[in-house]
Amino acid sequence: MTANPADRVGAILEVDLAGIAANWRLLARRVDPAGCAAVVKADAYGLGAALVAPALAAGGCRRFFVATIDEGIALRKVLPESAEIAVLNGLLPGCVDDFIEFRLVPVLNDPWQIADWRSAAARHGKGPAMVHIDTGMGRLGLTVREFDQLAEELCRPDPIEWRRLERQRTGRKERIRRSESDFCRDGVRARHGRDHGPCGYQYANATVTSNARQPNLVAVTS
Repeated sequence: MTANPADRVGAILEVDLAGIAANWRLLARRVDPAGCAAVVKADAYGLGAALVAPALAAGGCRRFFVATIDEGIALRKVLPESAEIAVLNGLLPGCVDDFIEFRLVPVLNDPWQIADWRSAAARHGKGPAMVHIDTGMGRLGLTVREFDQLAEELCRPDPIEWRRLERQRTGRKERIRRSESDFCRDGVRARHGRDHGPCGYQYANATVTSNARQPNLVAVTS
């Protein structure tokens, strides 16, 4: 029996890393001046995150999303230190120290995660995070009411460094667009004393590239 498993398979899948990077660059150009992040959860959807993510980073991608903290830790080992890695499942109990050690950014999905991360950020003197809004898909994320309460809190000094507001694109997006804009504007004003800056919202859906040039839109995920 041959020792090479490839000699026994019925088919071989070849992953074109250059093609993946080219696709990302195409999307990045289309959403410019917003940024374009890459979702590489589930081992880059089975293609191999340890190979796909570095190829995207070499192509210019600087922001990556994974589902779990373990995926984030594994990705940190193969990406440049400057790369931002966000964890979509957010801050689970007992994971604060790992987020800090591996420089991972939690996508906070409920008020309890926000409270826990705020406490950790106060202890460590820093705490970048994103917040996820549930706009009707029934997945993770703050409700509109919870988000309205958070927007009010943002006007006060906060140890959390809010990086992005994320939502899934749905037909209900108009319902909270005003609140989103207020969140971005008020948060920047509270920190910088002006109505513009790095805070903005992000669509968790690459189909937004067809209508990407919107106020406060800073990133899309692909």
